[in-house]
Amino acid sequence: MLGVATLVLATSHASNVTLNKPVTLNGSFFTSGGTYYPGYTSPAATVTDGLFVPAGTVWYGGTIWWTEGDSPGATVEIDLLGTFTIESLVVQADDNDAYLLEYYDPQDGLWKTAWDVPNADFVNGVNVFGMQTRPNPQDETEQYILPAPIIASALRFSGKVPPQSDGAFSVSEIQAYGYELIAGDVDIKPGSDVNPLNVKAKGVLPVAVLGSDMVRTERA
Repeated sequence: MLGVATLVLATSHASNVTLNKPVTLNGSFFTSGGTYYPGYTSPAATVTDGLFVPAGTVWYGGTIWWTEGDSPGATVEIDLLGTFTIESLVVQADDNDAYLLEYYDPQDGLWKTAWDVPNADFVNGVNVFGMQTRPNPQDETEQYILPAPIIASALRFSGKVPPQSDGAFSVSEIQAYGYELIAGDVDIKPGSDVNPLNVKAKGVLPVAVLGSDMVRTERA
């Protein structure tokens, strides 16, 4: 008789789980400049292409951009195409705005806050401009470490309204680092006709993890 457990596919290090994942723009985003700005945009997929634009790039130049006035409540959504445990995050967005990065928790079907992405208008007392990386505008490799790992199947990014922002938003890159979760079959006490499990007992309980196309169990 088999029981079912959730297994974490371990890798040598956490990877960027948003890389090349599909991006959906919910709302009205500028596609060829806009009412107020003569800018240009990039395809939505650039948000997960793993590449940062040069720091200080104008917020409406080759990015995903929108305004609260034209599209209240607009969001940028990333489908992770699986379930992942996420430990850290990186965002590159317009400097003088604060943002909200949420995650979809498949365990209860709710959107929850992952990170209140801060305004980055000033760096070490200097007023910077344009696209800036968080958490550290001076180091694109530095990641925001979550207080505790989260389990997510999607991410959602949105701008915060004034006074935390000027209402003109832009994002060029969203990265999340973690591991994929995969359900695998486990045989508790192999060879037994039953699967005895006493959660209060102490000691060692033999189990067998059964392989599949997604779970490799052979010895190295």
